[in-house]
Amino acid sequence: MRKTTSHLLFVIAMLYVGAAWCCCKGENIFAEPGISVATYIERLKTGTTEWQRYNAAAALGELGDRSAIPALVEALKSPSEWVRTNAVQSLDQLGAVEAMPNIKALLLDQSSDVRAAANVVIKDLQALKDKSAN
Repeated sequence: MRKTTSHLLFVIAMLYVGAAWCCCKGENIFAEPGISVATYIERLKTGTTEWQRYNAAAALGELGDRSAIPALVEALKSPSEWVRTNAVQSLDQLGAVEAMPNIKALLLDQSSDVRAAANVVIKDLQALKDKSAN
């Protein structure tokens, strides 16, 4: 019974988060007002907690500043699958076609979530690359 209750609470929490995301779509969820791209890059590189690095990776995509691309590419090597997932998704948001070789390496990642995100991002970036070539 305990496992079922825990599972149910998890599902309810995920539904709540999903509903909140849908309501806020188009708005920054991770990027806080007044915090610079440079600060988020520093947090991504040296954050003392996984949450700081995870949040920074997502915020950099939301902010849309392509100067974050090198730090996000480096974050693809993070030991945290959550940081790697957010980094690859942020590279997608930034249209970082130049990062495709690094992203393709994630197709062999140990995390299925990272592999799935990389697969989607590669398709998105390839479409962007093809569109700009025409």
